[in-house]
Amino acid sequence: MLKDSKLTLPTDSTSGTLSNSLAEAGLDPESILSAVGSTMRCAEREETRLAAAKVGLQLNGMLNKDEAVNIPIVNIIINDSSFGDINPILIPR
Repeated sequence: MLKDSKLTLPTDSTSGTLSNSLAEAGLDPESILSAVGSTMRCAEREETRLAAAKVGLQLNGMLNKDEAVNIPIVNIIINDSSFGDINPILIPR
């Protein structure tokens, strides 16, 4: 498969660094960000656009699963003297 596509894995004698190999393959950060942005704007399927947006949020650190979500706590206290100690919501009507 690699022979057909003319892609080869770098060896010690022919390679630079990993970052150089990625840049030569079009996988440098600028190219990746451009591709993700283009996919987010121009993809035909909504699922693809949302996946690209998710990648963008993850890269920006805005979608970390380690962060706890603060859910507001709401307490409703009903005081009604005509029913005594029974909550009027619990009385069938």
